[in-house]
Amino acid sequence: MVVRVVLIKLHDEFVPQREAIAAESERMLSAVPGVQAVEADIPADIQSAGSWDLCLRLRFADMDAVDAYVPHPAHREYLDWLEPRCHVKKAWNFTTRG
Repeated sequence: MVVRVVLIKLHDEFVPQREAIAAESERMLSAVPGVQAVEADIPADIQSAGSWDLCLRLRFADMDAVDAYVPHPAHREYLDWLEPRCHVKKAWNFTTRG
């Protein structure tokens, strides 16, 4: 299994909408084929909030599923929705051990 971790820094004017953006991210990304699970988390402390506004964790069966997800039109639609709200985003993939 592969976990894709995406950290997102929002434009300042969208920070008060963090909860709604997290919920919409979960809704939109869970509909993308190959996504087995998605969680959108918000910072738990001031230090984390100073760096990132959202942490997305998506689960996939394998890297082939991730590779199919990235260009998928439903994922592209999500990115088109997110981009005006987002200042920076970084993504990494990890293989789970269990």
